Amino acid sequence: MYEIYATATREWVKLMGASTAAECFYGSVTVGERGQVVIPADARKAMRIEPGDKLLVLGHPVQHGLVLTKLDEVQDVIEFFQRAIATIREVVPKDLDAHEGDV
Repeated sequence: MYEIYATATREWVKLMGASTAAECFYGSVTVGERGQVVIPADARKAMRIEPGDKLLVLGHPVQHGLVLTKLDEVQDVIEFFQRAIATIREVVPKDLDAHEGDV
């Protein structure tokens, strides 16, 4: 289990553009009576989270924790992949037809 955690942490650090895991740590928060938390200012600044931004709250697939991500960022990634898939669908059939007799 530790190896999975260590690998995930290394990948997260790379993704964040940090050189150490400590650079991705923004502190701890306390859950209020109504379930609210305050995102630390350094984290909001680093992630460009502004008042009014919509965040998705996801359960972490390995740990028993939560992941927050900006809805706009997720939408951008989805749109990127939709464009990529459309391009692939245009190219692949032509490519397959061109090499049909090869094997």
